[in-house]
Amino acid sequence: MNIEEFLEKARSEYGFGAFIRELRRKKGGRIGAQKDKDFDCGEEHKFLLAPLISEGDTTLLYSGKGLGKTVIAMGIAYAVALGRSLFDLWKSNNPQKVLYVETEIGVRGFAGRIRSTRRVFKLTQDADVPIWFLLERLNLYTEEGRKLVENEIAKINAAALVEETLKFIVIDNLTSAIGSNDTPAAWDVFYTWVMGLKEQGISVLILFHANDDDSLRGSKMKLINIDNVIFLGRPQPGSGDGKPNKRQKKTEKQPQDRSKISMNIVFENLRNNPYPEAYTTIKLEYSVPNCSWKMLNFEQYMRSTLSSLSEYCSDEEMAKFFGETPRQIKELRRKYDIRKNKSSGLGCDGQGKVEDAAYSMDCDLAQRKTESEV
Repeated sequence: MNIEEFLEKARSEYGFGAFIRELRRKKGGRIGAQKDKDFDCGEEHKFLLAPLISEGDTTLLYSGKGLGKTVIAMGIAYAVALGRSLFDLWKSNNPQKVLYVETEIGVRGFAGRIRSTRRVFKLTQDADVPIWFLLERLNLYTEEGRKLVENEIAKINAAALVEETLKFIVIDNLTSAIGSNDTPAAWDVFYTWVMGLKEQGISVLILFHANDDDSLRGSKMKLINIDNVIFLGRPQPGSGDGKPNKRQKKTEKQPQDRSKISMNIVFENLRNNPYPEAYTTIKLEYSVPNCSWKMLNFEQYMRSTLSSLSEYCSDEEMAKFFGETPRQIKELRRKYDIRKNKSSGLGCDGQGKVEDAAYSMDCDLAQRKTESEV
């Protein structure tokens, strides 16, 4: 029996399909075509931080300088590591191991960011959080830089603080971690490496800088490859999404109130998310002295999102989106006077309940037949 025959036997008879694919990927081999019954479709869609970060997804968060990319990325990282919520909107139910790669500020400057984020979550001095920080000037477009991150991942996975392996990596930020080598070819090599992280079930949040006109810097291949693209902008007069109105000339910079950071979060692309139309602009304000977040349009956001989801989702599906229970969803719909569409939720689970659009017609007939028998 040669090595290929051994691997095929391990895959087909012992169910080691995912392991074999990862082994071949690391050795540079090709997986080849797979038959339908052998294809690993994985589990149903799951959120790492509902409804922002999905398991195994790549997310690009970009903006101009000084708009709070690191502040919000730190909040996201700690929410995932602690299994907590961030400004009562994005929620994680299980603590996960997190690696935060910081390539710009350095140890001394970043220490203050860590202290502030711990205050946001009201952590005690002895709180042991499963988050690791790699603070080095490295180039992730080189094999040496990527290997350094891989070595840290291996060390983290060996740690016993949380049973599961590493699930989330933040790269802050890729602009400073690639130097001047931001070409389509260099990005392709880097993103191939990121795809390898995805195959291990690791979600990756990449921070990046925008140009002065708020367009993405460098290679536009990022917009093609990345699963989720999120823009972080300063609120502008005449525009509700944080980007300047194109018909207006760029306004002169006004003196900033440095005691707070105001920002709009705009969801530009959500490729793998099952509810893309439910995402609307989020308006936030961060108090620097108090280290606290405030969502300025919470009521409006909840009403709009619930109304959109109620058109086609069951309470159980909406519960996954909000990180709540179905009972809590019913209470929220009652609070905001949102009535669920009678045809919401598609497909059926054997009891006339809706779940998948592909089976909507068959389930409708099955449900009517059941009702007539009763």
